[in-house]
Amino acid sequence: MASKMNRMLSSSSRMGSQVYPQEPTPMHFTQLFYPKATAMPPPATHTNRCRRRGCGGLGCCCASICATLCSLLFTLVFILGLAALIAWLVLRPIYAPKYSFGDLQIKTFNLTPQNTLNANIVYNIMASNRNGKIDFKHNAIAVHTSYGGQVFGQASIPAFSQGHRNVTTLTSELVVNNFEFVPASLGTALATDVNRGSVALHARGSAKVRVKVGAITSFAVRVRVDCDFTVKPPTATSPGSVLNKTCVVSK
Repeated sequence: MASKMNRMLSSSSRMGSQVYPQEPTPMHFTQLFYPKATAMPPPATHTNRCRRRGCGGLGCCCASICATLCSLLFTLVFILGLAALIAWLVLRPIYAPKYSFGDLQIKTFNLTPQNTLNANIVYNIMASNRNGKIDFKHNAIAVHTSYGGQVFGQASIPAFSQGHRNVTTLTSELVVNNFEFVPASLGTALATDVNRGSVALHARGSAKVRVKVGAITSFAVRVRVDCDFTVKPPTATSPGSVLNKTCVVSK
């Protein structure tokens, strides 16, 4: 019995003296999902690969082309602006073209019993160019004549060229036959003025003028002259005449 107990104790001591292997330490979740992750370098040491690459890529070529095109465009705009300034300084007249109405010849100005107008008026228009080295090219001049705001006739003067330091006198004849005013009250008012011997008329002359220096001709500029006349219509015993005249030149 004693020997059996000794064997059991000896077997128990041998079992106690055996060393079992230690359980492994559990893995962190980052090691499970990113087993081969590598740490990024610090921000201070991280450099841009494009900067190290220099300016040898396609992007650099595009930037160079854009810079060249912008430079050429700027140069072209500057040259065009300079040319326009020089042309303006050369073609700009010191004195603008000027029109004025001279004396009128009122050959006929009467009303029928139906208050329709018959008139024959000759205009003398003077065009003035006071510039020393600049010529003017005048388009056809249109002359409109009105009473009470209603135009009852139009005359015209053909186009012409005018040299420097020149005053040109032009003649235009207005012929009106049986013009009927609308409303009829205008015809009645005109008949009253004719019988009184004082009629207020308005004449407007307008044309487009170009400046010419040598072989260079500018674009056209409209010039206009407005004149208010007070006329005495002719009668069987006396010719017509101008009692008063006021003219204004504008563009």
